Amino acid sequence: MISHNLAMEEIKALTKVIGPSSYPGSIRVILGYGYGHIDGGVEDDIKINLIPQDLRMPNSEFVLVWDKATGKIISNQQLTTNH
Repeated sequence: MISHNLAMEEIKALTKVIGPSSYPGSIRVILGYGYGHIDGGVEDDIKINLIPQDLRMPNSEFVLVWDKATGKIISNQQLTTNH
């Protein structure tokens, strides 16, 4: 899932944690998997302090929100489950 909000210049992408990054203070994730041409997603390293501690484990999933104009991460949204 990737969505665009042109009024607020936000991009949202379903994100999944792979594990630790080779860069200190970062975590390796897959961005936008399961969506169109990037069905497998795009791997990237993001700063660990931008992700809540309970979402840092491998296979954790959440929605990452970033500013389209600057490319900076604005927030993340935890996925809810219907159990």
